[in-house]
Parts: sequence; C-alpha cells; structure tokens
Amino acid sequence: MNLTNMAAEVEQVNKEHGWYDDERTFCELIALLHSEVSEALEAYRQWGLDDATVNAQLDMPLQKPEGVGSEFADILIRLLDMSKRFGVDLREEVANHPGRFGINVQFGDSACYMHMHISHLAFAAEDTPWEAEPIGPYYAAIFVYLVQWSVFCGIDLEAEYARKLAYNKTRPYRHGGKKL
Repeated sequence: MNLTNMAAEVEQVNKEHGWYDDERTFCELIALLHSEVSEALEAYRQWGLDDATVNAQLDMPLQKPEGVGSEFADILIRLLDMSKRFGVDLREEVANHPGRFGINVQFGDSACYMHMHISHLAFAAEDTPWEAEPIGPYYAAIFVYLVQWSVFCGIDLEAEYARKLAYNKTRPYRHGGKKL
C-alpha cells in the first residue's frame, strides 16, 4: 500500500464531497474513527465475515459495499484523512513501527483493542503539547493493528479500500445529511 498516495486520494475525495467545508476538531475525528470500529462490530454481528454487498448486475450502478471488509476500509479511510489533516506521514510512521500485535480470536475482543489503540492516540494528543511527544507512532499502531486484524479475518484491506473509495466518489455532496 502506498499510504502517502492513499492519504492524498482520500483528502481529494473528501474535499470534493464537502467534508472539509467545516472545521472538525481532533476529538470529533477520533469519535468518528471509533464509530467505524463499532460499525465493523455491528457488521460482524449481522453477517459474520461475509461480504454483505448486494450483487450488482452489469447494468446497475455501483453498489454500496457492506460488511466487515467495508467497515475496515472506512477505518482506514478515516485514519488516512486524520493523518493528512494533521500532517502525519503515516507511511514513515508505519516504517518505524517496532512490530506486531497479537490479534484476539474473538472478534469483539479485537474490536475492543482497536478502540484502545484509538484512545491511546486521543490521550497522547490531549495530555502533551503537540511538540513534546510525537503522536505519529499512535497512528502507526492503529494502522498496524488494522492490517493484522484484516489478515486474521481473511480480508484484503487494500482491495476493500479501493472498492469503498470508488463508491465514495459516486456519492452526492455531503451525503447522508449528518451533522458530524
């Protein structure tokens, strides 16, 4: 995965679709990242690890990707967006990451640990001035855990990212009408 190019692509799509029109705080973006993990858990509860996307006919428009893989892609998209917004070179941070994490056999346990990694990023950013402690390693930890979790679940994260971003490009401006 070329994380630098992917972050730039996410930024472009998000700008074109109005997601940069209003300022979002770091904590709001953390909350949205948490929401994607919770959506992955809900997808697992509903469909297991199956791709729940409705099979599209050749003459039908692109269908919205559904399922755990799609939600993992949303976690990645949000992480790439945050890294771009806050000037974190995720590619470099991942290259410097010290290693691997253990992935839990139970899906809910892994979701809990992903929430923990996201919370560590939030606490690191809140508790110290930006200059005092680099927060890039916390972004890397989230990415590394997501990749390992995807592999454990048999999900091709890069393919899911490409599929979800392709779909996002077709969505209307500020789709969904959500406040945040």
